[in-house]
Amino acid sequence: MRRTIHFVRNFALIIILFVVLYSYAMFQGGFVSWFLFFGFLPIFLYHLGLLFYPIHRWKVSRSLSHQTIQAGERMFITIEINRLIPFPLYYCVIEDDLPQTLHKVDSHFEKYTFLKNPEKLFVERQMKKVIFPWFKKHIRLSYELTQIPRGEHQLQTIRISTGDVFGLIQKEYQFQVKDKFLVFPNQWKVDYQHNIGSFQHGSTSSHKWNISHTNVAVSIREYTPGDKYSWIDWKQTAKKNTMMTKEFEQEKDSETLIILDGCRDETLNLLAFEGTIELVNSFIDVIGKNSPESSLLLVSQEVNQFQLSTDVAKIDHVRYHLAQFKPASNRSFTVQIQERLSELKKRFVIILVTTQLEDSLLHTIQQLKHQSHKIHVFMIEAKEHLTHSKMNTIRQLHYEGITVSVLTERELTRNVIEVSV
Repeated sequence: MRRTIHFVRNFALIIILFVVLYSYAMFQGGFVSWFLFFGFLPIFLYHLGLLFYPIHRWKVSRSLSHQTIQAGERMFITIEINRLIPFPLYYCVIEDDLPQTLHKVDSHFEKYTFLKNPEKLFVERQMKKVIFPWFKKHIRLSYELTQIPRGEHQLQTIRISTGDVFGLIQKEYQFQVKDKFLVFPNQWKVDYQHNIGSFQHGSTSSHKWNISHTNVAVSIREYTPGDKYSWIDWKQTAKKNTMMTKEFEQEKDSETLIILDGCRDETLNLLAFEGTIELVNSFIDVIGKNSPESSLLLVSQEVNQFQLSTDVAKIDHVRYHLAQFKPASNRSFTVQIQERLSELKKRFVIILVTTQLEDSLLHTIQQLKHQSHKIHVFMIEAKEHLTHSKMNTIRQLHYEGITVSVLTERELTRNVIEVSV
């Protein structure tokens, strides 16, 4: 309706100007008046042609340099326009509407310097370019997106506007061109150390992560390079006349369960939440390789459980969900975990990754302790937000035998997490 009104108004304006100039030539007469009329006649015809020019029939497409990238990397996007009629156009304004998910930047690990003020990472991204196509039938332009944040980003609309030199006629059309790409979270280097056994403000407290144990020999097999010398079964070696080693049953204590807390209210620090996702993403490779019975629990709008392994396809499936993982403000982490307590196996090594320690969460952690062999809590928080009350809560957990690692700006900007569970 609005487009029709705009068309009628422009058409009436052109006709009125034409009639006025023609009337002036008829009543005034003479060479000058008719020269003005015939001199402006091509301009009138051009404006009339521009008014009826079908811009909505253009073929507009968008191509992406990558379908999946890592957070903080760049993306090159190309827009191509093909038009059948090479009608001369003085200018075109091409705008790619960028979604709200792109209105922030990810500067890899340097972004955590703003952990206290995450709003400084929000920017107003805009892609608007002016081109001068004239008679070109094929138009191609490219632009670059840098420091792209984690998540699934959907590009849906390309807006094109054009007009005449005098600004009498302006045409605009929105082309629905849908594309999407996925940005995976960053990974930190995880450095495991031996027992440090003390809790310090703003730093990690680490204990030895003993994932693989040898307990009871259940079978024998041929020796392979890398087997320990003490594993050699000398009796079977002498009997079979070849080096044989023992295979051991893995203890159940080595089963690891990672729990990611994605249930928070409107006061959630979104940058700290990104840190929890990157931390979990850094854990899944190491844990999947060393503990075949380990799993990941993503708790948000719903609870999703994934088995960790060395299978690349399964790990990529987990990372796909981590890339799309969003916090839920209308769900309670405590309620959802308590509903799962009966399903959890005992003797788990539980790693809980969260952004805040509340009283309700404290009670849940104490309940999880009865279901696990060991529990380690990772909390990401700005150093200035570590109040006296929070520190007392952390010390209380520490005294109960629950290891707590507090990761602040200092630890997150190092690109290396020095911790063992």
